[in-house]
Amino acid sequence: MYTGFKALGLGAVAFVLAFMVGGAEVDAVISMEPAVNGVTIEGEVELEDDPNFVRITPEVRDMAKECLMWLARTQGEQGIWEEAGAYALPISCMAGLSLASWAGPGCGPKEFVAAMDKLTVFIVGHAEKNGYIYSSNVKWGDNRPAYGHAYALLYLTQIYGMGLNPDEQDRLRGIIRGAVGFIEDRQHPNGCWYQDYRGGHNMIVTVSHIQALRSASHAGFFVKKSVVRKALKFNEAHLQRDVSESRLASYLAVLMAAGDYHSRLLPAAAKRIANKTSQDSYYNISGQNFSNFLHMNSSQICYYIGGETWKNYYTKYTDWCLKNLQKGEGEGAAFLPPLPNCHAVKPSKVYTTAVATTIMLMPNKYLPMFQVLERGSKDKLDLD
Repeated sequence: MYTGFKALGLGAVAFVLAFMVGGAEVDAVISMEPAVNGVTIEGEVELEDDPNFVRITPEVRDMAKECLMWLARTQGEQGIWEEAGAYALPISCMAGLSLASWAGPGCGPKEFVAAMDKLTVFIVGHAEKNGYIYSSNVKWGDNRPAYGHAYALLYLTQIYGMGLNPDEQDRLRGIIRGAVGFIEDRQHPNGCWYQDYRGGHNMIVTVSHIQALRSASHAGFFVKKSVVRKALKFNEAHLQRDVSESRLASYLAVLMAAGDYHSRLLPAAAKRIANKTSQDSYYNISGQNFSNFLHMNSSQICYYIGGETWKNYYTKYTDWCLKNLQKGEGEGAAFLPPLPNCHAVKPSKVYTTAVATTIMLMPNKYLPMFQVLERGSKDKLDLD
């Protein structure tokens, strides 16, 4: 089952800084720049004079490792986490991203590396000839397959790198190219995507697709600029509405994922999120609607804003995690509780644990999506 692709994350990751308008893949390695936003990579000198400097405390790091150990041990034989039911593929990809957040794609304890390899093998095995990454032939099915396709592409492009032999590299490159093309070919004329590419919900689905396309572009893959432009126009129309906190966070996060840091709507929307996250009620996570989805996106917004906003968010969110951590079976394993009122998903320990662990480990900056987001934050955002 592991033939090929076991070495998937062993090398450095190649990324470019903006959407490519044409051309082949680019083998360029990101240089790790000095920390901004009060965030640092392990081993850098702490900025003692910055009162808003954020660092992963030993207590939070231990919690994150226990959560990742639980995820690795509860992974199904197929390579996915079946507890999430019809959302098993996208939530499994979230779990894979959290494992990659510990020490980088393909790095860390052997249990983490094996889990990432296993998930990758599953995704590769479910990539169809037309580019569709679809999981209909497993026992639980998938009634919202567009999410699975988008998150599978996001995961593959976040871990895409060196360490493969030429045949393996070509195969994975072909799968990513096919997945990008599948998304481009199925965009609705108004710029959105639907939850099964024919109908149903479209707003949050569109967010996940823009994020996946952006990640593919950073990994050096060709993405049609016209597709992204239409999608951002659709997203911007919804950002202007009086929407819920979770939807506002998702629409705003996608501007950042797409590198649209100069949108006229960005300051007002970011200010609203900054004000909300400053309130203690924002961390009543067990009682929030769509809480995992809300924090998956609002954490990235606060990270982008930086300073006191990011420090306050990170401190209060990880405090909630510490207070709600539950011990899993076996030594050194723990998880976070399933939350009610999830985004079209049944309550799932895997969902909560994957999202929370990724947020806990954001200061590591090992995922390219956070490295790029940090660089974008150098364009100062005036929230006054």
